[in-house]
Formats: sequence, C-alpha cells, structure tokens
Amino acid sequence: MVNNIVSSLIHDFLILFGIVNIIGNIPHISVLTSDLSKRDKKSIFFISSLTSFALVLLFALCGNFILINVFDITFASFKVAGGIIVFLVAVRGVVLGPSKAIATFQEEEKSQRFFSIVFPFLVGPGTMVTTILLMQASGKLHTSLVVFFVYITSFVILLTIPIIEKLVGKLIMTMISRILYIFIAAKAVKFIISGLKECFAG
Repeated sequence: MVNNIVSSLIHDFLILFGIVNIIGNIPHISVLTSDLSKRDKKSIFFISSLTSFALVLLFALCGNFILINVFDITFASFKVAGGIIVFLVAVRGVVLGPSKAIATFQEEEKSQRFFSIVFPFLVGPGTMVTTILLMQASGKLHTSLVVFFVYITSFVILLTIPIIEKLVGKLIMTMISRILYIFIAAKAVKFIISGLKECFAG
C-alpha cells in the first residue's frame, strides 16, 4: 500500500515537473536574472516559486467548480481537451526543443522580472491543466503534495543555476527536457483515451 502511494507520488511528480520544465527554462531564467545579486536572486526565486505553488494549487482546487458552474463543461470533455493541449505542448518540446514549448522569451524591465519568471516559466496552461487532471484522478492531498514537491524542487534548482550550468551543460539539460516531454506526451494520450471512454460511456 505504502509502496503504491510513493510510486504514484513519484510518477505524478515527474509528470508535473516535466510540464513545468524548470531544467529546460534555466537558460532563460539565467539571462533574466544575470545582473541581480545573489540575495536578490534568492528573494525573487523564493517569491516566484511560492506564488506559482499557490496559483497552481488554487486553480486545481477551484478548477472543477469553475468548469461545472461557470462554463457548464463535463470533466470528461475537459480531460480530452486538456489532454490534447498537454500533448501539443509535449510535441513542441520534443520536436522544437524546450524553449519553443512555451512563449518566446522577451527581455523585461526589472519591475516585471517576477511576473516573467512565474509566467510562463513556472506556470503555464499545461501546468494548470495537468494539475486539474491530477486533482480529479488522485484527490486533494495527493495533488497538493505533488505540487508542493515540484515547486520546492524548482526553487532549489533555481538557487543552483550557476552550478548546474557548469556541471551539466546546456546540451544535456536540453536532452533531459526532451526525454521528459516524451513521457508527458504518453500521459496526455492516457488522459485523452480516458476522457473519450467517459464521454461515450455517458
């Protein structure tokens, strides 16, 4: 029982971690914060990670209510649509590379760096969709733990960007990101198939 829970947590952690793709976004975030002091970087990384965690978790908790009461959409339909979105993001990441899987990076003013890190580098459509799907499939506690661990890990990685760039190199980081996107694409297909079954069953 415990092994199954741990295995499920690790599995979903890897899926959401891959969607956030903090490793693939390191070059962009590094450029965005290159002229900041270590103290300022630590501060902006902490606030960005905390804000991203809160936003994603809030969207996951309220997403189902919004779907049903605001947009009058069944979760089965959303699962199909969400799966397609996640699949397209994954395909772009595999074929074009991590930097093309999200919006094109644009240089921002200092006052906007926080928002640039949160959107689209730590939070994006794929992240929100995946979290809602995890919430419906595995429950609040499970999803909350997954989201928490993903953004704690992301925060630690952000703090160690200079070390990672020197030890790993951009080529290996890109390879890891593309491999993660392959697994994300497979998970997206699973979401689509599951949603279609629920649609036709109803």
